[in-house]
Amino acid sequence: MGENVNTPWAGEVDHVDDMGDADFERRSDYLSLQEASGKGPGIAVALAEEWDISEAKAADRAVRLFLAHLLDIHEFPNAREEHDIKILIPPSGWVANFESLNIQYSPQESSLSISVPPTVRELVEFVVESDEITIDSKADFLRTALYWIVGEFETEAQINEVEDQSKQINQEKTIEAPEREISPSYVQILYASEARQLLTDFFLKLDETDQPLTKQDIIDQTGLQRKTVIEHIDVLVALGIVNENDEHRWTRYKPAIEKAPYQAVLEANYVLAEYYN
Repeated sequence: MGENVNTPWAGEVDHVDDMGDADFERRSDYLSLQEASGKGPGIAVALAEEWDISEAKAADRAVRLFLAHLLDIHEFPNAREEHDIKILIPPSGWVANFESLNIQYSPQESSLSISVPPTVRELVEFVVESDEITIDSKADFLRTALYWIVGEFETEAQINEVEDQSKQINQEKTIEAPEREISPSYVQILYASEARQLLTDFFLKLDETDQPLTKQDIIDQTGLQRKTVIEHIDVLVALGIVNENDEHRWTRYKPAIEKAPYQAVLEANYVLAEYYN
């Protein structure tokens, strides 16, 4: 499994001197996906077998191919130049000849976390923030890229249909609970594991005056492993417990004190603590 993520299109540049700065970046940033159906992670496993590379590399390649596709069809002609890219993602027009893969896959575990170069992560954020493309989060982008690779949808109308379904799921997760009632389904998701419970309690104990934290800060202060933090932090964002800020080079997180779900869980903790004491 020694093949590089960009091997299929790397030959478009003849000499290393012609490569851009971004082409030499290491895969040091992260994208993650939490999906109850396990479909996206299942596609990643199948792609890894098809391409004979690791699951993380396969999902990263899917992200880069989909990025190139979106930059081409939505005509962002300067994106590659602005980021000094030659082969980090496929060159302009290369994906036009790419055919979706007709492969069999089976649902896997509900979470997927992959490493990507910083510029790939920045381009994903650029797409998410763009008014021309309806993808609401980095997790949605990863999911959409995996679906697109296997031809689950091919037209922009189909892309929008899948994205609408994703938004509906996220809205259901973040629906504001009544002032003194938390639905069992919400609690089940919030406390689905000991690690997520620990991470939730960590943010409930933070004060609004505390500085926003990077993933590394969270790892250092909780003692949780990096993979565990990456797996659960996006879920807490979706549930309205944590706010994320992508304005910095490294995404930062802080308690979502102004949101109803956060306040409801905090109040429930106080009430239960008084009851048991």
